[in-house]
Amino acid sequence: MKQWISNYLTAHKATLDSIPTAAVAALIDQVRSALKEDRQVLVFGNGGSAANASHFATDLGKGASDKLGKRFRVLSLNDNVSWMTALANDYAYEDVFAGQLQNYGRPGDLALAMSVSGNSPNCVKALEWAKQHGLRTIALVGGKRGRMAEIAERVIVINDTHYGRVEDAHMGICHMLCYAFMENEAPRESGSKPAGFKGRVEFSAQFAPRPTASHVLFDFDGTLSLIRQGWPEVMVPMFVEMLPPVAGETDDLRRQLCLDDIMRLNGKQTIYQMIQLAERIKERGGVPREPLWYKHEYLRRLNEKIHRRQEDLRSSALRPDDLLVYGAREFLELLQSRGLPLYLASGTDEVFVKQEVELLQLTHFFGRHIYGAVDDYKQFSKKMVIERILRENRIPGDQLLSFGDGYVEIQNTKEVGGLGVAVASDEANNGSGQFDDWKYRRLFGVGADIAIPDFRDGKPLLECILAS
Repeated sequence: MKQWISNYLTAHKATLDSIPTAAVAALIDQVRSALKEDRQVLVFGNGGSAANASHFATDLGKGASDKLGKRFRVLSLNDNVSWMTALANDYAYEDVFAGQLQNYGRPGDLALAMSVSGNSPNCVKALEWAKQHGLRTIALVGGKRGRMAEIAERVIVINDTHYGRVEDAHMGICHMLCYAFMENEAPRESGSKPAGFKGRVEFSAQFAPRPTASHVLFDFDGTLSLIRQGWPEVMVPMFVEMLPPVAGETDDLRRQLCLDDIMRLNGKQTIYQMIQLAERIKERGGVPREPLWYKHEYLRRLNEKIHRRQEDLRSSALRPDDLLVYGAREFLELLQSRGLPLYLASGTDEVFVKQEVELLQLTHFFGRHIYGAVDDYKQFSKKMVIERILRENRIPGDQLLSFGDGYVEIQNTKEVGGLGVAVASDEANNGSGQFDDWKYRRLFGVGADIAIPDFRDGKPLLECILAS
């Protein structure tokens, strides 16, 4: 028996060692985003996985929430026995989770399923429903992967098929998802800010000055430029118009699904939003056009909205600073005076970015370091720009400083060890000094170090960052 125990522990350690730490870290970020965006976390499984779901909901709902001072909206779908048995008796056992999701699930919520086999019919059906209705789908599975690994957009695989060891590993991941908040993050003090700041600013608990910061990357639309302000008012109606409805779906729910899909990908190239639209249409039984067609149609509609702004800039009816985020020009001048090289990367097509940079009289700040999307979308990404900056300048990632109002540039910067400043600009009320709440929650959710509404406090901000 002692030898069996020794062998079991050896195999158990090997299973735990197979937990993919990078994937768990990414899932922690996703759960953090759910908290910031006030999304629900809906978790479920069968047998031992059902116990794990209940345990996880307890630790996240109490322990992690107590530590942060903000409550996770987490629910185990395994805990209402009368509801589960009613669904199983009146419909089928495979409906016990999907049936509850129909009551609770909303676009953007997290649906987290656990199964060693990856083929539990009730988990499969629930993930299919969740994906079709715009929930973010996550699967923790064993070495067989199963159908759940094909459906879920985020999958963590434990490379073992032993039920006890895999379930232990899954519970270990659940504990990491909770203790990441209980042991690593403190509540942020609201209302406090360093001396010198006149407007709003928020520093995350992990913020530390970067006196070695040597290169600065900016996003464009919403971070510096307001030429395209109001673009969601063009894209969302287009998505709603082209997305087939499903039975029982209200217009408001379909619009919310479209909005969540669009904003979740904000900061990436426009083509990714169009790829998502095409996938949604296909999921609902429609026959989508090519994503590039949707992109060109969106740009045609957007141009009708922004053409007058561009013409007013050309004729001087508008001053360039009228369509810049408040304080942006002075901040760029400050960075340039410090000798910091400036780079620009945008999800908007590069040809349009360069035209609009010129209209706003910003070209001399960035020179040849202006990058944007191309029709062959695999040839460009903000991650590729960041890698190029580090490679060409032979600098480590912790010397990069990035500013953006989309999650991509913040997330990519944090991945290489850089410092990310969230520009949670209220584009429709430029100069108000108020945060756009959605941007604020989203960008802190992916790890931003600082959040600002605009650049009115550029000088004290830079002094804090550079510890000067």
